[in-house]
Amino acid sequence: MINKERLELMLKMMQPELKAYLVTILEDMGRTVYNEDGFLYSPGKFPVLICAHMDTVYDKLPEVIYGQKVVDAEIWTSPTGIGGDDRCGIEMILNILEEYDVSIAFLEDEEIGGIGASKFSPFLNESVKEKINYIIEVDRKGYNEAVFYDCQNEEFISFITEDYFHFDYGSFSDISFVAPHNDIAAVNLSAGYYNEHCGPQEMINLSDMQESVNAIKNILKRTDVDKKYEFGHWEECDTCEYLESVEDDNDLENSLELPCGFEW
Repeated sequence: MINKERLELMLKMMQPELKAYLVTILEDMGRTVYNEDGFLYSPGKFPVLICAHMDTVYDKLPEVIYGQKVVDAEIWTSPTGIGGDDRCGIEMILNILEEYDVSIAFLEDEEIGGIGASKFSPFLNESVKEKINYIIEVDRKGYNEAVFYDCQNEEFISFITEDYFHFDYGSFSDISFVAPHNDIAAVNLSAGYYNEHCGPQEMINLSDMQESVNAIKNILKRTDVDKKYEFGHWEECDTCEYLESVEDDNDLENSLELPCGFEW
């Protein structure tokens, strides 16, 4: 079940404090943790990587969190913005770890251009990638949406959307860097938050968080551990168009290559 006490605690942490807190949690689980500039990575034995980001768009943390029941749902909000994007995803991953020993990545600074993802992408060398069949990101609004961005693998799309999740569209998230750079199929799944980036209008639906957790566990249950899903190649991609706008960032330019042949 969603750990409400832990979620509330994480919602009130700035990114550096949250990163240190997650290191402690993961090490207490007995996991190996790579605490790197821009990300945390913890390898698992189950061949799936699940990721979320540690930052939010808000400068001020939610000091007060209001909860209310709406029909059968439990809704959380805050006057200064609750930051469910993407603290919800982090809590959901910690919940999944209780049952599945997946590899995980918690990434920094997604909200200012996927900086942590650009640093994490080269970290996935061949010895790491060979142990990952596909990637799940938990950083999408709503309750049953699946966004694949430029991923061209129709078999993978059908596999993910077989039951609970349905195909949807999005513009950018961390897997927009990580997946094409490493030629691994990836999807961004709903994390139960709504009206993201909208201050007091942003809300978290804890019931939807739990539904998504259950659905992700079902995907993992259906996973063939011997089957890998490649990302697929293309001639032109939305990620390349985005990168053109940040090509003066030397660190990003030197660390990221895309299989479509994008040239800086």
